[in-house]
Amino acid sequence: MNNKSEKIYMQDWLSLHTYQQSSADDQWYLEFAQNLIPLLKESSILQEFTFEEYKDLALLLTVYFEDAVSEGGGWMRFRNRIEELYQKKLPFYNIKKDEYFDSEINREDIQFVIWSFLSCPQDEIGDDYILMNPLDKELEQLSSSIFNLLDEAFEDAPVTEAESADWIMDMELLQRNAKAMPLITAEHCTSASAKKLLEFTKGYPLQFFASYDDLARFFVDILKWEDKEESLMPEMKPHKNFILYANSKGILLAPEAALYFKADQNPLYDADKAQEESYVLFCEQGSCPFDLLKYGISQGYLKEAALPFDKGHQLLQDNWDFITRWYLGEFYEGD
Repeated sequence: MNNKSEKIYMQDWLSLHTYQQSSADDQWYLEFAQNLIPLLKESSILQEFTFEEYKDLALLLTVYFEDAVSEGGGWMRFRNRIEELYQKKLPFYNIKKDEYFDSEINREDIQFVIWSFLSCPQDEIGDDYILMNPLDKELEQLSSSIFNLLDEAFEDAPVTEAESADWIMDMELLQRNAKAMPLITAEHCTSASAKKLLEFTKGYPLQFFASYDDLARFFVDILKWEDKEESLMPEMKPHKNFILYANSKGILLAPEAALYFKADQNPLYDADKAQEESYVLFCEQGSCPFDLLKYGISQGYLKEAALPFDKGHQLLQDNWDFITRWYLGEFYEGD
């Protein structure tokens, strides 16, 4: 018998849906979610979970199950948009067409759902973010165990109207279309500072600075900013290794980023640091203006970037657009 403190309530289940009146079908899925928890507790990668976390993950796996059985809901909206964007069923996984079934449950779906729960962007948990390897072996094992349980219950699971909410992620972020990189020249530049930078570099939009003093001197000598402390971005004094980027929005600045851009014009590039640390530009909100990140990718400057786990290089290079939508949130193609 379940401890009362470890019970999932109907309002928990209904919170993932667009209606508030429960039915017998809802009760079936609620009981299924409750019965998932013992299996989740057996997993070594979830040993630090609180009951609330076990509960929330069980609910997500169960609403996925409902959506898959009913062929609709938040899961199908998410998966359809992923296919529109990337011409594949899911991020991260190399899925053969004859091994994935649109109208059934799939191991990769379950693996992705668990990954989505364990991989937290900054704005969900505060100042930090959590990275999880979507190909982790223990994650794969847990997904297989859950798949087997769902597969056994598939024929008994009620088909519903599939009225689940968008429970994977903010669909507005997925609906955003990637913007084309604008061509910018000094002649067509509306920003005086950006124009001066482009004239100084003969059209190259980046400048690299090892120290704040070097950056401030460029502001004064080249961009002709007023030589007063309050005019020279004094909040940047604790930082180093700057990139200054001229584009259609004006001048964009990224501190602590120059080590990662493999450009011929960049004397500060550090290959080891780029391989070990440059993933932060893709995952840490505010670490790099998104337009600059896109420019670096388009020029091949970030080819060494890798997530900090096995196969992390290929995962990041192949899935950088989804990863930035997931982790950067409103910074993705933000104004």
